[in-house]
Amino acid sequence: MRLLALFTFVVANLTAGITYQEEFDNFPGLVPSGWVLQNNSFEPGTDWFPDIRVIPVPGLTDSFLAADFSSTLGLDVSGDTISNWAITPQQTFTNGSVLSFYTSSAGGAPDRLEVRLSTQGASANVGNTPFSVGDFTTLLLSINPSLTPGGYPTDWTQFSVPIPAGTPSGRIGFRYFVTDAGVNGPNSSGIGIDQVRFFEPDIPIDSLPEPATLPVTAAGLGLLYFSLRKLRGSR
Repeated sequence: MRLLALFTFVVANLTAGITYQEEFDNFPGLVPSGWVLQNNSFEPGTDWFPDIRVIPVPGLTDSFLAADFSSTLGLDVSGDTISNWAITPQQTFTNGSVLSFYTSSAGGAPDRLEVRLSTQGASANVGNTPFSVGDFTTLLLSINPSLTPGGYPTDWTQFSVPIPAGTPSGRIGFRYFVTDAGVNGPNSSGIGIDQVRFFEPDIPIDSLPEPATLPVTAAGLGLLYFSLRKLRGSR
């Protein structure tokens, strides 16, 4: 019974630290599930869309969320401003909560991603201009803020961002924010986002397995449990 209790405890806690997870395998279900997609780019073009690359995030094989240079339809000779938002459903946080996600760039022209926090509960207000941020005034992370060529990872890279202590609830906004962008601009290629997770502080992120490995982990623990039972019974 002690072995069974230990087995049950370990399996139950493999995912106990994850409070929310989105892997973008069901793009039509994003908005009904609470996501908000809003394109505030100059002459808005393509919103965030589902995409598939040859090399997926480790442990995943399905689609991810993408935005690219077509976010703006502007044709200015020096490019235009892209501000394309993908906003998570409202989350409840505790001190020590962490946001984790993977991202990569298609490479070529420089890209930039901002990760912003709104502490206004369910609000998804980001204004309506390329430079407005609305209620998302807290900048948690900027990937390639100076739009440096090669400054955005082209391999899937995991980023972990702590939520500021004392934040009871709110939303996270992923803002594809690129100036001098679009068809004629020197900036903006395309980026992907995948496996967005929120964690509670009780279990370190690195100790949690990928979703695809959970059945294998459980099976291994089950085999260990029954092997120990057999060994114990042979004594």
